[in-house]
Amino acid sequence: MVYRLSAYRVVLVFFLVLSVMAGLAQASRTSDAPLILQLNWYHQFQFAGYYAALEKGFYKEEGLNVVIREGRPEIRIDEELLSGQAHFGVLSSEILIRAAHGLPLVVLAPIMQHSAYALLVAQDSDIHGPADLKGKTVMINSNKQSEFLAMLTRAGLSRDDVTIMEKDTSALVKLMSSEVDAISGSIASDPYLFRAMGVSVRTIQPFHHQVDAYGDTLFTTRQQVEKNPERIDAFIRATIRGWEYAFLHQDEIIDLILTRYNTDKTREHLEYEAKALRQLVLPDLIQIGHINPERWQDIAAIFSEVGLMSSNFSLEGFLHNVKFPPGYLKYLWAIWALVFLVVVSVALAVLLFTFNKRLKTEVGSRTKKLDQMNRALIREVTERKQAEDDLRNSIQFLSTFLDTIPSPVFYKDARGVFRGCNEAFARDIFGVTTADVEGRSLRSFPDVIASQDVEDEEQRDRLLLENPGQPISYEASFPVSDGSRHDFIISKDAYRDVAGELRGIIGVMVDITQMRRVERELLEKENRLHYLKHHDALTGLANRQLLHERIRRFSKAHHAHAGKAAILIVDFDHFKQINEAYGTRVGDEALKAFAKRLLGCVRGEDLVARIGSDEFGILLEDIESESTPDVVIRRIRQHFSRPVSVQGNEIMAGLSIGVSFYPEDADDGEELVARADFAMTTVKGQGGAGVRYYREVAGQREREKGAG
Repeated sequence: MVYRLSAYRVVLVFFLVLSVMAGLAQASRTSDAPLILQLNWYHQFQFAGYYAALEKGFYKEEGLNVVIREGRPEIRIDEELLSGQAHFGVLSSEILIRAAHGLPLVVLAPIMQHSAYALLVAQDSDIHGPADLKGKTVMINSNKQSEFLAMLTRAGLSRDDVTIMEKDTSALVKLMSSEVDAISGSIASDPYLFRAMGVSVRTIQPFHHQVDAYGDTLFTTRQQVEKNPERIDAFIRATIRGWEYAFLHQDEIIDLILTRYNTDKTREHLEYEAKALRQLVLPDLIQIGHINPERWQDIAAIFSEVGLMSSNFSLEGFLHNVKFPPGYLKYLWAIWALVFLVVVSVALAVLLFTFNKRLKTEVGSRTKKLDQMNRALIREVTERKQAEDDLRNSIQFLSTFLDTIPSPVFYKDARGVFRGCNEAFARDIFGVTTADVEGRSLRSFPDVIASQDVEDEEQRDRLLLENPGQPISYEASFPVSDGSRHDFIISKDAYRDVAGELRGIIGVMVDITQMRRVERELLEKENRLHYLKHHDALTGLANRQLLHERIRRFSKAHHAHAGKAAILIVDFDHFKQINEAYGTRVGDEALKAFAKRLLGCVRGEDLVARIGSDEFGILLEDIESESTPDVVIRRIRQHFSRPVSVQGNEIMAGLSIGVSFYPEDADDGEELVARADFAMTTVKGQGGAGVRYYREVAGQREREKGAG
């Protein structure tokens, strides 16, 4: 008996040892079993973070053996995971639709804050937005239509308003040949391909048309999360480290893709893709992998509006490690408890009635009081719930109302942290959603707002908070999300709560960039019209009107004290014969050359004007003596002693010059010019090629009259 018991123990121990060894072996095989990450497209920089996590050993440090599997168009990522062929996958926001249709999928980490999805149209296309797609033919993938359909709905169109074709390998050619009006694609890659082919295209992104969905998102199945939550968290940590490393070491990862992964893209193409992806991932603004439940709720509302999913889909269990607060039904247990308490009280009152009337009366009185208290409590709970509902509705109304305002509106606390804003402020200034702005300050956006702009705004805010009750309004140039600077009128006021405590600043920004641009254009046109009004179109010299204005200004400035000026009227003798001999075109060129020579004969402050077809006026201001015109006339004769060469023709011109002085000959501009012109006419009457002063001509006429 003792022998059999000992043998039994030996056998039992033996089987226990075998069981432990088998378990250890199984555990070893499980830890070494590879985890498959199924990508949703071919190898490219779109998956750089996963490559970095694998090649830099981040997965290995977490105890994970990961294999990255390249995607292809025919692979259904969710089916790969649900069938056990893969453990993790990458999809965009359409994962939400599939989960709403009953697939047990779980979001682990959104990588792209904005979707790369876009429609591509020819540069000369008349399609500038989704509303222009009515009656057009669009080529898109059948399994990637959610954002496109949502964009159509937001534009007031339906699926029936557009002809949809399945996208295939001929899409680029058909777009270039105008067989289709638009094709779906990725803003991170396709514009580069078109540019390489010498084709200009424009992109229409849902993000710019009220459909802001997440792009690439890491996900798994609910079974994987429930089976091994620690492994899920480890995979997320390693993946985020990989993406952070990829953006910090872009060139290294591009080298890695070119050497280790079978890609058909060039280095230049991968660099273009990396730059575009940074604008979608926003690693400098938002923590990679951050899950925003409100953002997912907004996306669900958009998709349900299109009819792609039910409106009552719950995000609980769909978003990993996101705790949803209980609803207002949390008060239901208290109501039921109170009802139960009333019932028990009434039952006790009936029971005690049989024992003692006095006791019954006492219990009844207390029960009545308790019932009143219970009713009051129920009423208080109901009123509080109604007040909370009213408050929530008011907040929702205010949020919706602010989002309808096209100008940016914001509210920040006394420390400069934004506590609220409308969509225009978040989208136009920072290029993000309102949820991504709240809880951050201007200093959180160094890639958008320059440090000097931040310091200027902080200084204005300090002055406003130090002097509450005095709103400020000022004009400032401010950068916006696309990198350009816009002009704004910014109005701010300090905000106090109902208790009178200073809480922060409310501001409104009005974009006046277009208005300022129009003002500059009008000023340029006004200056141009002023120039044309006062200058000769052929020679560019001043015209007769400007000459008279200059004389009037000189006369007005020197009316109270002595000042001397001279007018020279220069006429080119026999210029009509030049036009007849060589043609008006040569004649015009000769006039331009004559004008240029005249300019070379005077001082910089003197004015040369064309006042007739072949007649020029010269105003010499502030001359020291009446001999000054003689110096100018000698210089003119010297310059015109040589012929002017015009289109191979040597042209000589004789000069008839008349001179008058201010104020001796006249103190009126028009009269001064007329008298110099009279002196010049006298020269031409005597055969031309000479100089006469009005004083001499007038004196000679007086002598001739006296002799007669």
